[in-house]
Amino acid sequence: MSDPAGISANQLSSLNGAWRLISFDLERQDTGHRRPALAEGHKGRLVILAGSLIIVVITPNGREVPKSVEERAAAYDSMTAYTGRFIVQGSQLTTTVDISWDESWLSLPQVRTIEFKGERLELRTDWQTRPAQPEVVGRGVLLWEREE
Repeated sequence: MSDPAGISANQLSSLNGAWRLISFDLERQDTGHRRPALAEGHKGRLVILAGSLIIVVITPNGREVPKSVEERAAAYDSMTAYTGRFIVQGSQLTTTVDISWDESWLSLPQVRTIEFKGERLELRTDWQTRPAQPEVVGRGVLLWEREE
């Protein structure tokens, strides 16, 4: 468990490297209920470089090669990919996105709360509403395992 005031210097240096996505859950703020973000699950990679650069790519499991405009749009809508420079303050990792699959993320800070769970890394998004369910406040909870 990490210190609520922030992560240690040792933990900060241990962020560097490649991480594989273990789980991606959505958590409701009102009930605390968690469920997988997608029934088929996700695959993803997180790469953190010592120069404060982060690269994230997440796609759902079982995607097939798109064969039509509609299938390409669905593939685009089902993924997340971005990169940028980051800073860590306390237990918050804030990335200023400079390249993204979604141009609306450019130069917007992406804030994640960091918590180490043994050898695994948990990143949580801020609480927010989703366009599909504006009445529900939730967050993403992503668990990562270091790649060998």
